[in-house]
Amino acid sequence: MSDGQFLWQGTPAPQARGGAGRRRRLLAAGAVALAAGLAVVLVLVLDGGSGAPASHSSNPVARAASATDAQAGYRFAMNIAITVAGRSVEIQATGSVTERPQVLLSMNMAIAGAAFNAVFAPPWEYLQIGGNWFKINRDAYEPAIGTGGLSPTSNDPSQLLRFLAATGTVTSVGTEVIRGVQTTHYHAVTELSRYAATLPRSEQQAAAASIATLEGELGATTLPIDAWVDNQQRVRRVSFAASGICTTSGTADETITMDYFDYGPQAAPAIPSGALDITGQAAGSAATGSQQTPCSG
Repeated sequence: MSDGQFLWQGTPAPQARGGAGRRRRLLAAGAVALAAGLAVVLVLVLDGGSGAPASHSSNPVARAASATDAQAGYRFAMNIAITVAGRSVEIQATGSVTERPQVLLSMNMAIAGAAFNAVFAPPWEYLQIGGNWFKINRDAYEPAIGTGGLSPTSNDPSQLLRFLAATGTVTSVGTEVIRGVQTTHYHAVTELSRYAATLPRSEQQAAAASIATLEGELGATTLPIDAWVDNQQRVRRVSFAASGICTTSGTADETITMDYFDYGPQAAPAIPSGALDITGQAAGSAATGSQQTPCSG
């Protein structure tokens, strides 16, 4: 798969012919498909400040989620493996997050062998394909698709922390060294009904609606999540696996492993200038796909 030819369903875009204008339209189409796929199918740190309840004293995983969210910044490494309709896609990503004074993220991704760069500066998400930058206004995109992009399997590391904050049952598995740091490994069960309560009151109603959509996609009301926590109560690794996720191509199996490291202030990424706004196209593509989900009942 070459630059500008990524369509989420695994179908290559047609070869570009007819000059730069045609190629730019092709790149824009590829960016729309990639953005819709990342937001809806992957749909994992842009919401900074989770507003999680302060009473986490008896839950080490929820307490670690709050402690991690309170950091000035960190680096992360992510691996996602998806199998859908007999096809497998692997995604690797590395990047950095700054939480204060402004939430910013930069990320380098490799998807099925193709390289992409992304910068998240709320409300804008920027994506580079083939040397061209595209952007999506998240505030406009999420209401248009009706889910708020809410999922533990998104490309937003901080969103995954919010799912940790909503955990109920937690058991200690043992101790392990993660990237040279001693950690305690916990197995936790997230109660999806608790998710909305981890947010500021103004966001809870929308989150509850998104959770209902997510429960339908997952066919479950709970999520098993593993977390590795260091002696400063910070998350060092999160692992999540799910099967039977409802997507536009049918049911999918997905696993995610996310490492958090190098805690502290991070360099702010450069905000791309002159990026092409594809918010409307991406929202339309995602909304149409969600309406045609073959496993919806």
